[in-house]
Amino acid sequence: MSIRVITAKTLKEADEVLGTSTTTGIRRFKKVVKRQLVEGVCLSKATAIDEYKGHTDEGT
Repeated sequence: MSIRVITAKTLKEADEVLGTSTTTGIRRFKKVVKRQLVEGVCLSKATAIDEYKGHTDEGT
């Protein structure tokens, strides 16, 4: 088995680099994710944001 580093932004782009169909790429991705996330994902109950500035120039 060989490992290749791909800097693709989408699964479709990665599949083109690897020379596989989009369906095969998605199937392989799901297989890897299933193995990696055996215990599930634990998210925090709360998220704190120290500073926030919106899209305006008024205030922070």
